[in-house]
Amino acid sequence: MRGTISNNEDGDLVDQDGNLYSGTVDGEGVHFTDANGNTSTGTWQRGSADVSFTQSSGALDGFSFNFSSPHFGQDARGSFSFGGSRTQAEAALGAAGLNLVSGGRLGADWLSSGGPNQDNTTHARFNFDWGRPGVKGNVHTGEHYKTHPAHPKEAAINFAETLLFLHLGGTE
Repeated sequence: MRGTISNNEDGDLVDQDGNLYSGTVDGEGVHFTDANGNTSTGTWQRGSADVSFTQSSGALDGFSFNFSSPHFGQDARGSFSFGGSRTQAEAALGAAGLNLVSGGRLGADWLSSGGPNQDNTTHARFNFDWGRPGVKGNVHTGEHYKTHPAHPKEAAINFAETLLFLHLGGTE
């Protein structure tokens, strides 16, 4: 698959030619599968419209995702919600190849394998948002672990991008 996946007027995932896709997320990233079963791992294209889908297969079946412009060093960034319980969500994240990491940010951080200091550029991070009702939070893929030598540079650029974005009237 080559090109941009977006939502059509009915909310379906489609490419620039109108071909239908399904979306999945796991510990390796965000994936799109066409009607012939061909799967590709997605990376965000700057300037693209937000992309939303509810996963209908795999370990995160029933999770809804909304992806928008990622920060520097990330392949994808967005939010997730899940209609089940926190316990069910945690079991699903474990089945998707993610591991609970203690000492993370507020909420629970779930990271894909690869471990700190490894150049794992397709890891996924799920962070539960304690400030919202239900099982909701944030997800991003492609960023280096915080102990990786490249992470401080990415974090500094993220901070500067956020300040510029907010200064120009955006909301985070």
